[in-house]
Amino acid sequence: MANTKVIIDADSVEINGTFVYRLQAGCIEKGELQDVYIFLLEMLDPLDPAKDELERICTVADIVAGGFYTNRAQAETAGHLLFRSNAMTKYFDDVQVANDAKTVLQDTINTLVQDYITYSDSYEGVAEEVEFPTTDPTATQALKNTYEDELEAYDTALETQATAASTLDTSQTTYDTAKSQIDKRDSLKVKFNETQSSVSDAQVDFSSYVGTTPGVNQDAAWIVTQIDTFINAYNSSGSGVDFYRDNLESDRNDFEQNRKNVKNAIVDGAFSSTVTDMQTLYTTLDSYFDITDSDLTTAESDLAAAKAAKVEADAAVTATYALLLAAYLAAKAVCPEWSTEAPPPPLSSS
Repeated sequence: MANTKVIIDADSVEINGTFVYRLQAGCIEKGELQDVYIFLLEMLDPLDPAKDELERICTVADIVAGGFYTNRAQAETAGHLLFRSNAMTKYFDDVQVANDAKTVLQDTINTLVQDYITYSDSYEGVAEEVEFPTTDPTATQALKNTYEDELEAYDTALETQATAASTLDTSQTTYDTAKSQIDKRDSLKVKFNETQSSVSDAQVDFSSYVGTTPGVNQDAAWIVTQIDTFINAYNSSGSGVDFYRDNLESDRNDFEQNRKNVKNAIVDGAFSSTVTDMQTLYTTLDSYFDITDSDLTTAESDLAAAKAAKVEADAAVTATYALLLAAYLAAKAVCPEWSTEAPPPPLSSS
């Protein structure tokens, strides 16, 4: 069995002064596929091929059912904006998105090749000898019955895909909500820590300024001590009653009382209670949010499962459509007058 070969190249380039991440791919060998034109591109500007945008990796239906040109000029002439190409280029601003896109590109191409092989093998059967003419409609009806069975399977796959898409949307919303709440909570915790640290630092600085008798480093208590030293020395000099000394002593007493009030009310009071209150609020912050870390972990797990289920459902739709189309073509080949229309390909599912 020949393998399909695709060259995939990822690098970074500078465009208009900005570095972006470029993903390029080119199919060089078709392998089991019908041809190498596996990329469905859209012409954003018919006059500028460089602006062509990747619509999707082709499905089996895109390839076998026709409807898409493999020549850009012919597609433009026919008025078709979509055409199949053997190469694509896509640019990304974020490196993680670019890496994820490369993985998705490889997985999608692999799915296409496997689905096409399934489609091709569905036509192979055991050789048999058939005599004609015959009026027995059994063989033709059997092909039509096969088509009906495949149509039922295809409809079921579409329903499963729709359910998977809805579940994915719900899981994504639940995860986004949980992540947003946890991020807000963690941000508040960081802010609380920063504010608590600032308040604690301010308490230390304020306490250092107010001081404790006899004081050090020219703090407020030290100033009171120095005034006492001066007054005691002045009294020892025997100068007697002095109006200015008395006023200084009165001011000293007022200053000392204010210093004690500040120490009791602010340094030992307001600052300490604020720090304690903030510590208490920090430890109980989780209770103010409906979402917990466990809820986020569960939402993340559910989202991953929903994504996997959606990928599986998409693959099932592609595979069942390939079988449905093969059954239709087989029945139509032996009964050209059959009025049933060809089944439309599934819509692109993101």
